Amino acid sequence: MKKQLDGRGGTKARPNLLLIIIAIVLSLLLIFGIVLGTVLIVREVTSVASFGGIYIDEGVASYLAASFKYSYLVALGEDAFDGELFWQQEMDDGVTYGEMLEKETESYIRGILVGAYLYNMTKSLSASEREYLETNTREVLEYQAKGDIGYFNSVSAEMGFDYDDFCVGTELAYKAVAAKNVLYGVGGSELKSGGYFGDCNTYFDTFSRVRMLFIRTENDFIIEDGEFVRDSLGQYKTYKLTDSEKAQRQADIEEIRSLIYGLENDLDSQISTYYFSSMIEKYNSYDDYKESGYYFSNMSEYTAGFATEVGRAAVDSALGLKEDEYAEVEYDDGIIFIYRMENDPFAYLNPDYEVFFTDFYPDAAAYLFAKALTDSSPMVKVKESYYSIDVISLPYNSQFVVRGTA
Repeated sequence: MKKQLDGRGGTKARPNLLLIIIAIVLSLLLIFGIVLGTVLIVREVTSVASFGGIYIDEGVASYLAASFKYSYLVALGEDAFDGELFWQQEMDDGVTYGEMLEKETESYIRGILVGAYLYNMTKSLSASEREYLETNTREVLEYQAKGDIGYFNSVSAEMGFDYDDFCVGTELAYKAVAAKNVLYGVGGSELKSGGYFGDCNTYFDTFSRVRMLFIRTENDFIIEDGEFVRDSLGQYKTYKLTDSEKAQRQADIEEIRSLIYGLENDLDSQISTYYFSSMIEKYNSYDDYKESGYYFSNMSEYTAGFATEVGRAAVDSALGLKEDEYAEVEYDDGIIFIYRMENDPFAYLNPDYEVFFTDFYPDAAAYLFAKALTDSSPMVKVKESYYSIDVISLPYNSQFVVRGTA
C-alpha cells in the first residue's frame, strides 16, 4: 500500500474510494428507507381504508362518498331526495334507503380501491393520461371555483374534502373505471384475440343451454316448405286450431307434465330426451335451434330480446334450471316446456351459434371485471375511522366531478 506523510513525519493510509462510495450509498439508502418507512407509517395511520398499497384518508373517502351519493340519488329516480325523511323510508325488504346508501357507498369505495389496484398492477399512468387528469381537474377548479383553490376548499369543506382530496379521488376513480379496458381490452378485444380461454370459459359457464318445446293452444303458424308464411306487413300468418287439434295438444301437454313428474319423483314412467325430441319435432319442426338448443345469459343481447318477444318467465326459468332438469311456463300463445342440457364446449366460437354470442366478449370483460371486484373487495381494509363519515348527512357532490371518472 502506498504511504503518504501525516504531517508529523509519519505516514497514513490513503482512504479507499470504493469504500467511501459504498458508505455514502448505504447512508442514502438508509435515509431513503427511513423516509419511505415514515411516509408509509403516516399513510397507514391517517388512512381510513386501504388495499394493495393504496391508502385513502378521510378527505378522499368523503369526496368519493359525496360524489357517489349524487349518482345514487339519480339512479333512484325523481322521487328520491337528499333529506332525512327520505333516507328513513323503508324499501320493500324492510331496509331503509339510508341503510342501503351506507352499504352501497362502502361497496363503491371498496371497488374503487380494488379497481385502482388492478390498474396499477397492469400499467402506470401514461403522460397523456396524466395530462388528461391535470387538465380536467384544473378545468373544474376554473369553472366551478373561479380558479381559486382557497375558494374551492371553502365550498367543498361541508362535503368533507379539499382540492387535493378531489385530485387524488379523481385519479383513483379514473383508474378504477379504466382498469377493465386495461385488463381485457376495449370491448373485450384482448379476450377475443385468443389465449384467454380460461377467462372466457369462466363467463361461458354462466350460460344456460336449453331446448324449448312450444305448444301453442289457440292458433299456430302457417308453414309452407318449412318456412313461415308472412302477410303484406311482414307478420307471421297464423291459423286457428280446431277443437280436435286443441284436444290433442292438451292431451300431449298433460302427458308431458306427467312424465316430468315421474322423473322428478323417480317413478316408472319418466320423460326422456328422446321423447322430448319427438315432441319438438311434432310441434316445432321449423325451429332452427330444435337440436342445438338456445344459449341464455343474463347479460346477453339475444337473451334480452328473447325475453321481450317471448317472455321473461321463460328466460328466468331457463337460467334457474340445473342440467337435465325440466320446467314449464305459460306464455301468451300457450305452453313452453324447457329442458336444460350440457353446454357445448367453446360454443361461443362456433359460427352456427353466433346469434347467441354477438356481444360475448364485451359482456365477458364486464363479468370478469365485476367478479374480480367482488372477489377482492372483502379484502379491502376498512378501519373504524371510516365509519365516522356520516354519509346520510354528508351533502352530495355534483359540482366538483370530472365526468367519466365517477
